[in-house]
Amino acid sequence: MNTDLINSFETVRIHYSGCAVDGMLTKEYETALKKAGFNLSSICQIRDGRYKTSAPIQVCRKKRIDVLKELYIHYYGIGSTYTLRDVFKLATTEYRKLVDNGHREENTYDHYTGAWNRYISKSDLPDMKISSIRRRHLLGFYSDITAPDSNGKRITRSTLRNVITTINLCFDYALDCDIIENNVAMNIKTDKLICNEGKSHDSYTAYEVECLRKVLQEQDSVYARIIRLDFCLVARIGELEALKWQDIDFEQKTVRIHSQIVRRKRDGQITFEYVPYTKTGRHSVMDMGRRTLKLNSKAMEVLREQKRINPFGEFVFVSEAGTPLITNRINEHLKKFCKMADVPYLSTHSIRTTNITKLFDMNVAPTKIQVAAGHSDIRTTNGYCHSEKCDEIDVDILEKAL
Repeated sequence: MNTDLINSFETVRIHYSGCAVDGMLTKEYETALKKAGFNLSSICQIRDGRYKTSAPIQVCRKKRIDVLKELYIHYYGIGSTYTLRDVFKLATTEYRKLVDNGHREENTYDHYTGAWNRYISKSDLPDMKISSIRRRHLLGFYSDITAPDSNGKRITRSTLRNVITTINLCFDYALDCDIIENNVAMNIKTDKLICNEGKSHDSYTAYEVECLRKVLQEQDSVYARIIRLDFCLVARIGELEALKWQDIDFEQKTVRIHSQIVRRKRDGQITFEYVPYTKTGRHSVMDMGRRTLKLNSKAMEVLREQKRINPFGEFVFVSEAGTPLITNRINEHLKKFCKMADVPYLSTHSIRTTNITKLFDMNVAPTKIQVAAGHSDIRTTNGYCHSEKCDEIDVDILEKAL
């Protein structure tokens, strides 16, 4: 393999996102393909506007640049030299930039680096080519780190999730950059691995929730109100940001969840957009995240307050500029409110974790919690608790639990 040529395309692998690419990138592809002996004139545009070539492989794409990319992969095997360690460095470097620009959480970055340094870096995985890593390698690694240590202690389920998330970060990044063709790290079953199932530290205690609610109740702030609502539901924060008044039924006391606010990067610019699907439905035909949730009295109180303040807006929760709220800003305010309440700061995702855990504590059936949380896989729901008790979820339980 021509390693110098592969290295010269590092920028291509990092920044390629499937959208239009500039002329220089096209020229670099053409130069590399000419060196490989490919005749560029064999690429032709057919009647429907697509570009096609039949040799050495048959490729037909909407954009000529995509044909060039497929041919380059055919000739040079792009990404085959990258180890898991190489990809981790590239992925976390990009993530660090997002943290520095305020678009990602510092503690998430710390989770990635901590899981890597403490567990992954000590295994055989980092020096393996990422394209050669198979599911059996990852499952074997997860089995190894969940085995008891010399003192008979095991890692917690939360720690295992952090390690799995870090591995997934690497494979997602490699897939986005065309270093690999398939993400073998997705949906590996680890529910049968034995972990320390002690209380996780990623949820608020009942006392902390009570202290926070008192502080939030005193704040005349849209951020305080959306956090108060967050404590009343098991919805994702992006789903609450996307709520519109048409989704709220004050008579039936229900809220319809079907959309979210997502972060997008276009032409180097960070934007936040409303999309008509939930996290669960982005890559699936059936969106398990589309659901109708019952509202308890605390949730109704918040929504009535917000309706008085924002009666004519399209979205329920909006900033002073009239735009939907974004997660980073909500978490910034939550951190401030936690300080006022003198409780440890945990993100809005931890509020969701807290609420799901409370429903388990109330002996609600896991399948009922799965539907309310919008999980596509019951194993995700069961990761919050291992109770086998069962009951129906209703407003009375919501009143007591949340």
